Amino acid sequence: MLVSLILAACSPDTGSLTSAETEWIQNIAVTTSDDIPMVLEVTFDTPQAATAWVEFGDGSPDESVTASKDATSHEFAVIGGQPLSDVYMRVIVEFDGEQYESGIFTHTTGQQLPEMPTFEVMVNNYDPPESAVLLMSVYNNPSALVMLDFDGQVVWSRGTIDNSDGLGVGVLPMNGEIYYNTFSDNRWRNAQLTRMSLSGEVLQTIDTPDAHHFFTPGPDNEIAWIQYDAETPDTQSPVYGDRIVIGVDNPQPLISTWDHLTFEANAENLPEWTHANWVEYNPERDSYLMSTAFTDVIIEADTDGNPLRIMGGVNAAAGDSDYSFESQESQFSFPHGPHWTSKGDLLVFSTRNGISSAVRYEVDDDTSTLREQWRFGEDLRLNALALGEVQELPDDNILINWGSVGIIQVVEPSTDTVLWEARSGLQEFPAQVHYMDSPYATR
Repeated sequence: MLVSLILAACSPDTGSLTSAETEWIQNIAVTTSDDIPMVLEVTFDTPQAATAWVEFGDGSPDESVTASKDATSHEFAVIGGQPLSDVYMRVIVEFDGEQYESGIFTHTTGQQLPEMPTFEVMVNNYDPPESAVLLMSVYNNPSALVMLDFDGQVVWSRGTIDNSDGLGVGVLPMNGEIYYNTFSDNRWRNAQLTRMSLSGEVLQTIDTPDAHHFFTPGPDNEIAWIQYDAETPDTQSPVYGDRIVIGVDNPQPLISTWDHLTFEANAENLPEWTHANWVEYNPERDSYLMSTAFTDVIIEADTDGNPLRIMGGVNAAAGDSDYSFESQESQFSFPHGPHWTSKGDLLVFSTRNGISSAVRYEVDDDTSTLREQWRFGEDLRLNALALGEVQELPDDNILINWGSVGIIQVVEPSTDTVLWEARSGLQEFPAQVHYMDSPYATR
């Protein structure tokens, strides 16, 4: 019976979908997304509000599963993964403790878009979950959003903006949607935050005046973002520091560099003073991390904007750091992409004397000391002229995004073994990277 159903499902007429329907699953329809041809849009109805999801795969529907939704009219984006391939699908509905499933049906994905970024996997000794992907923003012309699997296949991609008009670097998976930001490189004008469905449909565009670089969901998923903060200290024209603001409907300032760092005029950097380049909220610590590249400072602030820790590197102004380094040779510089580890250590992407590296520090609050625990990459002699980040994966390995160098690595830190490495073209380098156990993972 199952075999005959699959054969019927492969038929090009709509009877294949009708034959898959049941009393609980009606009006099944499948279309190929116009915006992302490798995504299939599956819709169906249930007679009562019920939780439903779609199982799917390229050989059978038992390989992957979407997130679930509770509704009577259901719509799911199925990420088929490969162009012009048949995807087998099955709908599952759960109501009052019982599960109901449709028959199996298929649909073919579309041709990949020509501007889709490409990556080459150079090392592949890593074994994450089969459905794991890296969601990233890719700086190119146009910039793009990408899901890359660990075989090096781009399974989902959407162009965002022409770089002659603006930049796009931040990306975030949240509530089953993709958020990304764009802004002009002329004092960060025309900044916007955009919500997009997994089908590539733009759901909302929000103005975020003077925003730049990255953003983060805070408590209750309220968006926090970096905004230029201009003042005129002992200069004839405005000087641009930075602040974190909370919210997109009625943005409220959280913390400003003017209140906590020492302004030192530097003709090389003015009118931009601090160049904040990263903000991230850590729910376990209930705090934000912000890094400022031109002033070599990382600030941890609580949700009321009070600085909990100010940690200054090589070029920090005198008195602008609550912490010293156990060794001066271990100081970070031009910090980017800092993250806390599960053990409370600080990971920093640092570029010092033209050499970039990933560094892990123990933060000793009793002695106000940053103690280097691990450093990786100095022997590679790579110089990330822009961006870069380092973060701990759920399995304790370390993910390093080498920014403008165009390399992403997964490193086993106890042996410094590179388990996985992918390279992109230098004109389409990763800006921000999120590891996801599944394309449907959400915050």
